[in-house]
Amino acid sequence: MVWLHGGGFVSGSCQEHRAYDGERLSWRGDVVVVSLNHRLGLLGYLNLAAYGEKYASSAHLGMLDIITALEWVRDNIANFGGDPGNVIIFGQSGGGGKVGALMAMPAAQGLYHRAIVQSGSFLRAVVPERSAILTKAFLGELNLSASQVDQLQTVPLQKLIEAGDAALLKTHPHAPLVWSRVADQLGWGPVVDGKLLPQHPF
Repeated sequence: MVWLHGGGFVSGSCQEHRAYDGERLSWRGDVVVVSLNHRLGLLGYLNLAAYGEKYASSAHLGMLDIITALEWVRDNIANFGGDPGNVIIFGQSGGGGKVGALMAMPAAQGLYHRAIVQSGSFLRAVVPERSAILTKAFLGELNLSASQVDQLQTVPLQKLIEAGDAALLKTHPHAPLVWSRVADQLGWGPVVDGKLLPQHPF
């Protein structure tokens, strides 16, 4: 069983709550529990795809981290008493959203066999248009033009996070009133790009 923590696509960790410890679940059932951390917020979902082919996967780095972890489970879990042919992904709240996203991603197919969404159904992902608005605002906070995107590699982490927070506040000030879909309200999250995420999870 591979646990995906909550916190939307922007916060949390696999160890933030005692309830996330899989030891008790392993005692009570014949299971091996794996939990993992992955990139969140702008580090995991900043959509720079419009700024060059090398950024084509940028809006999905957090989900690709999870897929890499599932590949590790496939290749190594037998060494820990697990069955690579019977992998269950499960998560609550934002973790449930990640399960939903994985179910819609071709790269994840075959890496798990069952899925449990414990609230947090992620029916619609972020649309490219909304993602582009947020990315443009983020670059604006750093005074970077489209031709200067590569300079992001030199910006200190804290400054990136602050710029991402500021861009989010400017583009999503009253999201529940302005946009009707939860995905639009999230800001940072997987984007329907026709490739890594071909369609909305629903």
